[in-house]
Order: sequence, then C-alpha cells, then structure tokens
Amino acid sequence: MQLGLTSRVALITGGSRGIGKGIAEQLANEGADLVLVARNSDALADIAGNIASRHDVRVRTIVADLSDPETPVRLAREAGPIDILVNNANTPSGGSLEGLSEAEWQRNWSVKPYGYIRMLRAFVPMMRERGSGVIINMIGQINQVATNKALFSAASCSSLTTITQALAHELAQCGVRIVGVGAWVVNTESVVQGYREKAVSKLGDASRWRELLTHLPFGRAAEPAEIGDLVAFLASDRARYISGQIINVDGGYIASSVPTLAAGALAHE
Repeated sequence: MQLGLTSRVALITGGSRGIGKGIAEQLANEGADLVLVARNSDALADIAGNIASRHDVRVRTIVADLSDPETPVRLAREAGPIDILVNNANTPSGGSLEGLSEAEWQRNWSVKPYGYIRMLRAFVPMMRERGSGVIINMIGQINQVATNKALFSAASCSSLTTITQALAHELAQCGVRIVGVGAWVVNTESVVQGYREKAVSKLGDASRWRELLTHLPFGRAAEPAEIGDLVAFLASDRARYISGQIINVDGGYIASSVPTLAAGALAHE
C-alpha cells in the first residue's frame, strides 16, 4: 500500500531505540523525512546513519531531554514545520503509591505526560496555522489493567488517553488529527533485558526468556516494526478520518484477559 508520506516531515521523540526506532524505520520506508530526538547522541547518530544509508530520506537529529520544560520550544524552533509529531519519549517506572518518592514521581511525570503536553503546546499552534498535521501519542495500555504496582504508568497513560480524546474535535476543525497507540509487550532491548532477568529468577536460565511470553495470544511480544507499520498508516491520508481514537496493539491480550467470564456466575456457557 502506498501511504503517500514521501517528503513529509516526522518528528519522533525517544527516536533512538526501541519503539521509536521501529517507528522511524517504517516512516523512512514510506519516504518520510525524519527529525529524531533523544538524549543519547551516539545512539541518534547510529540510527540516523543507518536509515540514511538505506532510504532516500533526510534524517536530522536533535539531542534533547524531554524532562526539561524548555525543550519543546527549542525543538519547535530547530525542527521547523513538521507534518507528523510522534510523542514517544518515556521514562518507565514501576512503584506503588507509597513506593515512589516525590522526586521519582516528579522525574517520571516530567517526561510522560508533561513532556507530551509541552510538545502539544509547542507544535499544535504551528499545525493549526498550516491547517494540517497528524499527532500520534504513544500511550501504552497499562491503565486498562491498572494495579498499584504500576500506578505511575497507569495514571500517565490515563491522562494521555483523555488528552488525546479531548483535543480531537477541536483539532479536526482545523485539519489536524490526533490519535493514540496503546502497545503492550514489545520486543525492545529494555523489555528483553527485563524478561531475561525474570527468566534467571524463575527458570534459572536467561536464554529461556521467551517462555515467559507464552501466555500472550500469539505466544510472543510485538515487534517494533509492527508498531511502526501502524503508526505509518495512522500518519497517512489513508487514515484521514481517524482521530480521537486509541488503537491498541496487544494481539488481543487485554480483551481476552479481563475477568470475563471464564469462570463464575457470569461465565459464558
């Protein structure tokens, strides 16, 4: 499918690895020029060089920290007009209500959701003035199965879900779309490392980490490229009537795991 993204400019925060890297790869594959933002200059240089060597697209990099309140304004100035904004930067953290200190709450929320909010405040006026643009918020799904062990992440995801839905109507009237993507377990470097550590404690062998994913509907995690494919579609005119939606990418895990009815008085016959 030709998505018509050639020469459109996409800015991706958290664009040097993991999901952000997968999104960058797929957007470049569709011909989009990229502005990749992350804190690690070496990682940015590596991915930029790799993508530019394989695709006929322009790849710019900006080293920046989304926890800095001034960063979005600087990015808007340095990146210039963009067609696609992918809010993807994240500082994942577990921790219960009392398990995270005040400083940890502030540090984590400074990136997500506050970093996303500041990016919206910096780039939405530019898109509104141009009368076009697509915003894709990489939200997550932990809020749909929230527990006290992941309270910070769940609250962050919930706030971004509300923001995405709340802005959709107004932005549509000026030609701008906003959508969210809720990914579950994705095969990124950090996720694999986490499962390898769990495999050591549960199975005594880090190399058996894939066995911990057999409960997922497809028996595996999503690949970053699969997330990237969805983002590329949502960013294109092929999705021009989709806005205000949160698209989940979990292989059906959340839908099939809610207390449904597999047992108890409300069980299906």
